[in-house]
Amino acid sequence: DSPAYPAPAFPHEGENVVVKVFRLDPATTNAALTATITAIRTIVDVQRLFPYEASKAIVMRGPADRVAVGEWLIHELAKSHDASQPAATYDYQLPGLADGFVRLFYLHRGSAADLAALSADIRAASGINRSFPMVDYQALTLRGRADQMVTAAAMVAQFEAGAR
Repeated sequence: DSPAYPAPAFPHEGENVVVKVFRLDPATTNAALTATITAIRTIVDVQRLFPYEASKAIVMRGPADRVAVGEWLIHELAKSHDASQPAATYDYQLPGLADGFVRLFYLHRGSAADLAALSADIRAASGINRSFPMVDYQALTLRGRADQMVTAAAMVAQFEAGAR
């Protein structure tokens, strides 16, 4: 007889937990793959993310509503953006959370230091606790309340205006 071992306990047990695999563009750099995973962990609060660098894929496990936000972010990052157009913004609302408003800003300029400074300035001015600059995508991701996003959008517009 072999001893009986209890089934492992997983975070979010009892919730609608899903596992999904996302394939990114084969030209995605490893740095961009890592940035995508870090953005999802930071903004969406899904911790079970596993990169597969050889195939440029991400395996994500978590509550269905959170995985849906991660999927949305991956989809938006896959879009191409015209640098001659105004800064693009994309929004997603996590239901049931006061700070569940997620925004992705595409910017026209900014070094790693510029984007980090913008992210820090927005956090300080708006009170947003979750932000992540994505240099490889020339983007900034944020999660907070709708009123905080008004401040963030104004600061991004001011940042962009300085680029022209």
